[in-house]
Amino acid sequence: MSNNPETKGLSSFDFFTIGFGAIVGVGWALSLNNWMANSGGPIPAAIGYLMVLVILTPVALCYCELTPMLPVAGGGAAFAYRAFGETASIISGWAAFGAFIFMLPWEAIYVTDVLSMIIPGVRGDTPLYTLNGGDVYLGGLIIGLVVTAIITWANAKGAVSAAWFQKVMTVILLAAAAIGIISGIFKFDFDNLKPIYENVNDANHNSIFGGILAIMTSAPFFMCGFETIPQAVEDASGDVKDVGKAVVMAVAVAALFYALALFVLGAAAPWQDFLDVDSPAVSNLLLNAYGGAIGRVLYIVILIGTLAGLLTTWNGFYVAAPRLLMCLARANLVPKALAKQNPKNGVPTNGIILCAVLSAAGPFLGVGLIEPLTSFSGTACLTSWAITCFCLIRLRKTEPDLPRPYKIVGGTPTAWFGGIVMTVIWVMFFIPTSPCYMGTMAMIIFLVWMAIGIILYLGNSGQRRKVPKEERAAAMFATMGVSTDLMDTMGSMDSTSMLNQMYFTVMGLLPILLFIVIVANSLVADKVDKGSMAYVLSTPTKRSAVAITQAIYLVVAPLIIIGIVCCVRIGSSFVLFDEVNVEQIVVLYAGMYILIEAIAGLCYLGSCVFSQSKKSMAFGGGLTVWFFLASLLGMFGSQSLIDMGIGVEALGVFNKLTLIGLFDINAIGTIGSGAVDYAFVWKFGVLAAVAVVCYVAGAIRFQKKDLPL
Repeated sequence: MSNNPETKGLSSFDFFTIGFGAIVGVGWALSLNNWMANSGGPIPAAIGYLMVLVILTPVALCYCELTPMLPVAGGGAAFAYRAFGETASIISGWAAFGAFIFMLPWEAIYVTDVLSMIIPGVRGDTPLYTLNGGDVYLGGLIIGLVVTAIITWANAKGAVSAAWFQKVMTVILLAAAAIGIISGIFKFDFDNLKPIYENVNDANHNSIFGGILAIMTSAPFFMCGFETIPQAVEDASGDVKDVGKAVVMAVAVAALFYALALFVLGAAAPWQDFLDVDSPAVSNLLLNAYGGAIGRVLYIVILIGTLAGLLTTWNGFYVAAPRLLMCLARANLVPKALAKQNPKNGVPTNGIILCAVLSAAGPFLGVGLIEPLTSFSGTACLTSWAITCFCLIRLRKTEPDLPRPYKIVGGTPTAWFGGIVMTVIWVMFFIPTSPCYMGTMAMIIFLVWMAIGIILYLGNSGQRRKVPKEERAAAMFATMGVSTDLMDTMGSMDSTSMLNQMYFTVMGLLPILLFIVIVANSLVADKVDKGSMAYVLSTPTKRSAVAITQAIYLVVAPLIIIGIVCCVRIGSSFVLFDEVNVEQIVVLYAGMYILIEAIAGLCYLGSCVFSQSKKSMAFGGGLTVWFFLASLLGMFGSQSLIDMGIGVEALGVFNKLTLIGLFDINAIGTIGSGAVDYAFVWKFGVLAAVAVVCYVAGAIRFQKKDLPL
């Protein structure tokens, strides 16, 4: 179904190489021993990837059904638009686009390091400067820019040219990997796999099951890439059903490849000795195992495969990113100029230029930013994956007669399983004590990135109003010849309500809650636990003064943060929009502050009651996590989601089991209308009462308790 007049279109194998190449990359060759260390050995790591296959297969199957059903560029963004409307589309699409484009500078940064392993000294000896702990070299800049130019040229030539490059690199990658695994088989010894499990890295687990979970939670990054396949579906030359199947095939082959590499190479030498092998891990493992000329040849072969893997990942996301952006621009979700295509080959011109700029920026940033970019990409992918699963559920209900060349095994329950699992893992990325916590820097990048997407979406509202909804939808689905009759069945959401819900319960609330939990614990319990409180109280300072001072900090710090954010929100609204409801914005942020203080009060109470930091953290952090998870579950019990076919009425009870349920965004949203729902007033009163009682009780308890001085 290629729409490019001067290209033949992409084959099924082309789509497989795009997805598989984007997934595999360099991790297996450079960091295989790190996976073993983080999971407690090659066996739990291999089992972990087999379990990854189990939990990701339902997600891949959702893409398998939806891609040939809606064969347009955009993938998850297009699915979400059809199922739920514009709001869901911008959330899913912008998250996936972020994952794609942040992969580009990552690859541009790392290409020099990989090449320098093959050709020592190519990077240079003296760094030009250091950024975020990473050195930047002149050789790295030159190499990164040259490779960027090559990949940009291949993609600018058209999808077929980019696919040809991808096929060549994928074949090299697979050949090198096969040689590496076969070489490992000749050195295979079951005794090298013992002990089956051992926590050698002081990780957050103490059993083989914990080790398996640790590798499973890292999967969103190392398995990210299969969703690149639907982005190029408009360039398909054959049956679009095969495009969907390529998604499942890419996931299955990649996960099995990881598991096989871990099992075989983990037994090629005592696995605990393998942990001390320097990067590139697999190359050095085989060099040490064989020695001499054979070992050196194997070393180079694996590195060539590593470089090819890096280029397949880079090119795969380069193919996907501009087409996803084009999809969003077609429907005026982002500026229309980003939908521009080359009339000769159908390439999204401005999207290609943007990708080139971002890739070229990578070498100037240095390796110091690789880790947070990695975590960000994993979180962003999970966002889109979860939404896509719910899209299938919704479309099965709203458009049962839409032609489905392929129907997934298990139907709606399969999609429910994928959506719930992806959502749970996504939440774990924000919890500091979880094995997959993304880190502060990555969380900031994610939240800022999603905020940028929302600003672009809202800022482009004027352009959207000029184009009827039917025309915007038709523009997104034009290549599949969608009739206007079908537009009537498309899902829709109240954009303002949905964005407020997402922003205030996730993007705005979660980071501050995490801050509060950590700070509240450090103010009292942590000082008592470490003995520093004994020093403070040895001075004339009274316990009451200490308790009040610490409480004031918890009251004032969030007030300053939320006050600044509120002012920025009001100021940006006046710039972007003709009409601004200042009263509603102020009440929203006031409510957020009162809610945060209620939870801060509980955390403060725990910090004053418990003398051990871990007990205080468990109390405050546990309650906070519960409140947040319960609020997410409660959202699925709302009437709006029930009407869409993805809600469950029984889940509404969770709104009564969380303090966040008293932060009534919908009621606040009526401010400025003719019929204001004042239910938010008494709910704010309850939250304020909780805060006051907890602060007072905590201060009293601290003054009276026996301290280990």
